[in-house]
Amino acid sequence: MRKKFQILVAEDTDSKFILIEFDISKIFDSDANIARVKTLAELERVFSERSNDFSFIVLDANLADGATLRLLTLKIKPNFNGPIIANSSSAKNRATQMKFGCTHAGGNNFSKTLTGIKAMLVSNRQ
Repeated sequence: MRKKFQILVAEDTDSKFILIEFDISKIFDSDANIARVKTLAELERVFSERSNDFSFIVLDANLADGATLRLLTLKIKPNFNGPIIANSSSAKNRATQMKFGCTHAGGNNFSKTLTGIKAMLVSNRQ
């Protein structure tokens, strides 16, 4: 049995998370497990416990505890070589996230970005 893709989503807004989850489910079907975090503390804990498990990360620019995009990206990037999707609703924030180390921009292109990442992950799996 093939191992499912493990996806870490850092998003504190429930309505946005539902949309992200829907898009991931639509593109990855049942081939993905999603772990969600809402704060920097949760992100640090889950990431330190499971950083090697994740296929990719979806990263909001600001979390509920005031963690900023710079801090979030800089906490993850040194210890993660997979795709990191900058998924702020603000184009300016996405651009800044990309500057600090995110590898893909989400936003309006989120589904297209997911499709590209899935193709890359599937080809690496074989």
